[in-house]
Amino acid sequence: MMPEPRNRHYTKTEAAVPWWIWVLLLHAFAVYMLYYGIYKGGWGGSTADQIIPLSLAHENNFAVWWAGVCLLIPGLLFFMLGARDALAIRDRVMWISLALVVLGLSLDEVGSLHERVSLIGGWWALLPFGVIGSAVFGYGIVRMLRQHGSRGSGLLVMISLGLFFSVAALEELESIHFFAKPWRGWRLIAEEVIELGAESLLILAAVLQISTLTGQSLNRISILVMPKNVRAFDTLVFVALLGHVATAVLLIPEDRSWGGGNPEIWYPMAVFLLVAFHFLHVPVGFERRFVERVLVASAFVLLSMGQTYNFGEYLVAWFPNIMEASFYENWFTRTSVTLLPVVLIAAFTVSWKTLLLHLLASVALLVLLSEGSLYFETYYLFSGIVACIAYRLLVTGKTSARDGI
Repeated sequence: MMPEPRNRHYTKTEAAVPWWIWVLLLHAFAVYMLYYGIYKGGWGGSTADQIIPLSLAHENNFAVWWAGVCLLIPGLLFFMLGARDALAIRDRVMWISLALVVLGLSLDEVGSLHERVSLIGGWWALLPFGVIGSAVFGYGIVRMLRQHGSRGSGLLVMISLGLFFSVAALEELESIHFFAKPWRGWRLIAEEVIELGAESLLILAAVLQISTLTGQSLNRISILVMPKNVRAFDTLVFVALLGHVATAVLLIPEDRSWGGGNPEIWYPMAVFLLVAFHFLHVPVGFERRFVERVLVASAFVLLSMGQTYNFGEYLVAWFPNIMEASFYENWFTRTSVTLLPVVLIAAFTVSWKTLLLHLLASVALLVLLSEGSLYFETYYLFSGIVACIAYRLLVTGKTSARDGI
C-alpha cells in the first residue's frame, strides 16, 4: 500500500503535545485513584464519596467516561480511515467493520451491555452477539494482516484483542472465587490496567496507519478526529441517534438500582465530544475574537463528562452542602444546563434564524418530554437529541462555515 498524498482528513490534525503523553498521564491518574480507593481510602464514609467519581471500580462516573473515550477515539479513527475517498470497497468494509466493533466496545464499557444481557439470559445469551462481533471483527483483521500497509496496525489490534480476552479470563476466575480476599483488590487493579493498555494499543494501531498514509511522525498526529472533514460522520451521528432514541424509550421505565452502567449515556457523551474535537481544530472564527477555542471545546467536554451520571451529583461529593439534591436532580436544572451552553455558543456562529428554529424545536421537545420527567432516564433522550442538534448546528451547518470555521 503506497502512502497517500496528504489527505484533507489529516492535514490539520497535528498535535502540539504527543498524544501518548497525555493519554498515559490520565491512565496513571485513573489507576492511582483505583488503588487509593481500595487500599487507602476504603469504601466507607466521606472519603469513599469523594473517590467514587474517579474510581474505575464503579460505574457511571468520570473514570468510566475516560475508559469509554479511550475506545471511542480509536473507533472514530478507524471509521475515518474507512471513509477515505477512492478507497476500494473491501478496504472500506475492513476499516468500517473494525470501527463498529470498537465503538461497540466503547458502548459496552459505558453501558455494561454484556452484564445486562447476562442478567437476562445468562452468559449463553451473549453467544449470538459474540459470534456476530467475531465474524465482523475477524473479516477486518484477516484483511489487515494480509496487506503490507496495514499489517502493523493489524498486529497491534490482535495484541489488544488478546489483552481483552485475558481480562475476561480474570473476571471468570473472580466469579468462581479463585482469588483469596486480600488479592481481589490487586486483581481488579490488574484488570483495569490491562484494559487501559489494550485501549492504548488500539489508538496506536490507528495512529500507525495514519502515519503510514501521510508520512507524519507518530508523535505529531492528533488522535482527535476532524468531524467536519469527514462527511460520513454525519451519517454515523444520525443513524446512532435512531439507536439512542430506541434505547432510551425501552429503558426509561427501568429501575436504576442494579448498579450497572447506562447505555443511554453513550450517545450524548460521544456526540458532545465530537463537537469538542471540532472546536479544537477550527483555525479561525469567533472563538479567536471572543474567547479561546479551548474554552469552547472545554464546555462540550464538560457536557460529555456530565452525561456519565448527573450534573451536581459529584459536586456534592467533593463540596458538601453546595446544593440540595432536589436542585441538581430537578428536570428543569438538568435540561437547562445541557441546552444553554449549546445555545450561547451557537449564537456566535450561526444565523439568528437558524438558531431560533432549532431553539423552538428544542423547547417543543422539552415540553413533550416533560410528561416523562419523573423518570430519571428521560433526560438522556433529551440530551441525545440536543447533542445531535449541536452537531448539526456547529459542525455540519452551512452557516458554521463562515469566517473560516
